[in-house]
Amino acid sequence: MTMTNPEIVCDMLHRQWNLRDITAVDDAIAENHIDHNPTPGQAQGRAGVRAAIQALIDTADNHCEIHESFGSGDLVATRYTMTSTHSGDMFGIPAAGKTTKAHVVEIDRLENGVIVESWGEYNSFEMMQQLGVIPEGIGH
Repeated sequence: MTMTNPEIVCDMLHRQWNLRDITAVDDAIAENHIDHNPTPGQAQGRAGVRAAIQALIDTADNHCEIHESFGSGDLVATRYTMTSTHSGDMFGIPAAGKTTKAHVVEIDRLENGVIVESWGEYNSFEMMQQLGVIPEGIGH
């Protein structure tokens, strides 16, 4: 049975974060994928996404809770919450052992059942406050 575009995105998110299955990236991301909001130092293409996801898997115990995902044509919008325990150095920030919660909105464009472009937004400022990098109360 063929999955719908929202099912492809949700399957990948569930497998890569909740099951720590990096092969989800290989199954769902196009070789020439364009990430419009890459993580610091992330290369473009499937290899760049794979390396970024693997680094996050290696430095935090992640859980993804998908709240909604819907598609229109070749676009899929997904809103989810990432809960992570920061257990390893990440982007120059030493392991804090703290649990963070990030609210994420991601838009993906698919062609022939694979993700060819992605736009993702989350409140990194709030996450830095949860890690203790930025003091609470600043910016509110």
